Amino acid sequence: MAANLESMLDDMETQATCEVNIVPSSDDPLDCVEIVGIGIRENLPQLPPEVIHGVIRQGGKLILAGDSKAGKTFLLMELAIALAFGDKWCGLQCSQSKVLYVNLELNEADFLHRLHGILGKQDIDNSIDKDMIGILNARGKASNAEQLTNALLGRLGAARYDVVIIDPIYKVQDGDENSAQAIAALARELDRLAEGAGCTIIYSHHHPKYVSGNASSINRSAGSGVFGRDVDASIDLVELDVSSMAGATGRGFRMEFALRSFEWHPPVNIWFRDGMHTIDGTGALAGCRYANQSRRNGQSGTKKNEKLVKLEEALDALIGDDGEISVKAFRDKINKEKGEYYIPGCKDNRTIREILKGSKRFTWDNPTSSLAIIRRKDADEDE
Repeated sequence: MAANLESMLDDMETQATCEVNIVPSSDDPLDCVEIVGIGIRENLPQLPPEVIHGVIRQGGKLILAGDSKAGKTFLLMELAIALAFGDKWCGLQCSQSKVLYVNLELNEADFLHRLHGILGKQDIDNSIDKDMIGILNARGKASNAEQLTNALLGRLGAARYDVVIIDPIYKVQDGDENSAQAIAALARELDRLAEGAGCTIIYSHHHPKYVSGNASSINRSAGSGVFGRDVDASIDLVELDVSSMAGATGRGFRMEFALRSFEWHPPVNIWFRDGMHTIDGTGALAGCRYANQSRRNGQSGTKKNEKLVKLEEALDALIGDDGEISVKAFRDKINKEKGEYYIPGCKDNRTIREILKGSKRFTWDNPTSSLAIIRRKDADEDE
């Protein structure tokens, strides 16, 4: 009896194993993944080398976010040059790397003239081999991230490069940027590119209009919060108010960091003059407030407008992945005394809704109800 039972159990185990083995598809990327143990400390895998020291490692993803027309492309061109020569970029040491710059926004002539202008200011020979900095001028030619990734992993041979810069990312973004699902799909394509080519991905993205510098740097990018949470490193570029500085020329910016694999990095203040960024070595920008905050406060002639500014700042920080937040959750946050988002005088829905009528960026999902506050879909069309 016992022998028969043991035989029956063996048959059941064999059948279960066969059934399990039938399920996976040869096209499933998880087919090649195995569950492993922790192992011993001496056998730990080596960490990938740092591409931008203290910021991002080889194979990671980095987002550079900032206002429209804040000079992000100039900054990324300067980064490409610093990587190619192993120099410093805004005070950050770069490891020498082969760089592919995917230009999706400028026409070829504008891009090359701008790049050569930077090379001339840095006294660099204007002839650079494409194995050091390769340029893919793909404006109007790449419709989505999947198409771009397929081309880079195929005919264009992105595996020859250590770093791929995509400028800007919204040009290959499918769907609503406020949709967590759409941005997660974009992130998976970038993962596929990084994994397939063994490269670091760096891309630019924009802020929504009138973003508050007081919002967390990881939450300032337009659209879904997936943008900030997915990447291994985020560098946020916020303009500073230099209007009160006597004799100041150019524009001042603060670079703020959110890092997954490294310790906190202090903000870096930089000047943008004559098409070039330089680090603020004198500390003149250290005490400057954010320019957008200064302009908006100056426009607030009434208490109602001042409250609108504060409400929009809180919404920028609290808005969910789907571009909305329930009124109850929002009301609870802004009425928590000594809380991070406390706004006095906004205790009831009617008051909040009345103030938000003046907002061009947020609205109630239903004017006669109090279900949620949503970000207007047309609020971020600033590129």
